Amino acid sequence: MSEKHQKPKKLLSLLVLSVLSYSIVAASTESGFTRIKADRSCYAITPFGGFKATFKNTGGYPIYLKTSEITVMDGSSPRAPTWKCENMQSSAEVVNPGKYFELSASGCGGGSLGDPYSAYIVIPYYVVIRGIQSDYADGGILTGSLEGLPEMEQRCEGSKVLRNIGYPLLALFLVVLLFSVARYMKREGVEGSI
Repeated sequence: MSEKHQKPKKLLSLLVLSVLSYSIVAASTESGFTRIKADRSCYAITPFGGFKATFKNTGGYPIYLKTSEITVMDGSSPRAPTWKCENMQSSAEVVNPGKYFELSASGCGGGSLGDPYSAYIVIPYYVVIRGIQSDYADGGILTGSLEGLPEMEQRCEGSKVLRNIGYPLLALFLVVLLFSVARYMKREGVEGSI
C-alpha cells in the first residue's frame, strides 16, 4: 500500500488513540456526590500528600462553601493508614449554578507514584432561598493512584477545553471527520473500511 493511502488510516488511528487516552483516566473513579460533582479528569493526590480537585455546582442555586473535610485512605488494604488533609483552600466562596471551583489541601498522606488511594470528601455549604439559609453537605469518594500535579493539570486543561466547546460539538466534529476520511478513502480507491 502506498504512503498516500496509509495517511488517512494513520490519522484516524491517532485520533482514536487520543480520544481513548483522554477518556481512560488512570482508573480513577468518583462516587456518592449529588449536587456537587467532581470533574473526573481534574483531581489528584501527589506522593507528597498534596490534593487538588475540580468540582461543579450542578444544583439550581448558588452555593456558599464552608470548610471542607478530606480523609485519605491508603488503598492498599482495608487496615491501611488514614490521613486528615490540612490547609484546605477553595478557589471560591460562592459558586453559581453550573460553575466550577477547585479545592486544594496538603498533608493528605503520601507514598510512591502509582500507589492507590481513596479520598473521602465532605463539602459543607449553604444556600439562601427567599432570604432563608439552609445548610447542606455533599460528599463522596474519589479513588485513583498517586500522581504528579503536572499530569493532572494537563488532563484538566483538556477537560476545560471540552467543557468550553461542548461535548456535542466534539461529537459532531468526529462524525464529520469520519465521513471525510471515508469519502477520501473511497475517492482514492483505498481498500478496507473505517
